[in-house]
Amino acid sequence: MIVVKFFCLYKGLTADRVKETCEDMANEAGTVQIGSDTFFITVPFFVDNSPRDLPKDLHDALVDAIQLQCKVDSGGQADGAPIMSEIETRLRSLITSHLDMLQALTVSKEASCESFLSQIVSLTNSLDSYDISGESKVASLPKIKIVSIDVNATDVHHTLKDAAASDSSIAEFLDKGGKFDPSSIDADEKKTARYIKDTHVTMVHCSRSSQHEMRQRFGSLEGSELDVVVNGFLFNDEIAALSVEIPGKTLGNQSLDVPPSENEFAHITVWCGDGVEAVKSNSLP
Repeated sequence: MIVVKFFCLYKGLTADRVKETCEDMANEAGTVQIGSDTFFITVPFFVDNSPRDLPKDLHDALVDAIQLQCKVDSGGQADGAPIMSEIETRLRSLITSHLDMLQALTVSKEASCESFLSQIVSLTNSLDSYDISGESKVASLPKIKIVSIDVNATDVHHTLKDAAASDSSIAEFLDKGGKFDPSSIDADEKKTARYIKDTHVTMVHCSRSSQHEMRQRFGSLEGSELDVVVNGFLFNDEIAALSVEIPGKTLGNQSLDVPPSENEFAHITVWCGDGVEAVKSNSLP
């Protein structure tokens, strides 16, 4: 019944409202903030963001327990102990019978611990950049320019070859001016036409998010693997890119949620013309 009691304690409060209340309490206590950021740690619980409905018998038992607890809390139930004991026995029995289904709804303890510890480490390290007055010092952590999903360049070029083999207009574009010449690959030189060497999908740029926000949202995913699905090839005389879909989960048994890209056009820039920077690919759609 402890879960029911906590549910009733916070009834009527949305997650955003609880967060606002915590912020107010932290400010009143004089908690030091870094810039405009407030430190919140979010730990994954459900495997999916929208868990499926509970079995009807378990759902009904929870509703009965909540209604009884609300009556007890409001003084409308003089002595709820006997009934509460019956409902708790009923809940325990139903939870046991649906245990496999309930465990399938939630991430493992190991995944939650990994996410929690990763955020703790990130937050602790970020404190080295500020003194007790909140004034910025030289950051001890390297500045993040972008958060990205690295994509193997060889896989990208094989994808381009496959696309060229099935579409003559793509083949003509890639062949024109030697665009598909491996010797033109140069990640740093922006003055000449070139293939992009370090192919990647940008998830967020530092111009659109703080260092703390980027570490908090994506820090726990560092080193994870996922499948990126290519669904199109867009190009003009200046730039070319593969449009992609980003999955919502990482690969592996302990999969984690992948936040959506900040870019409306999720893509891998593959080629830039003379004097054209890769950021130009954002304007392709």
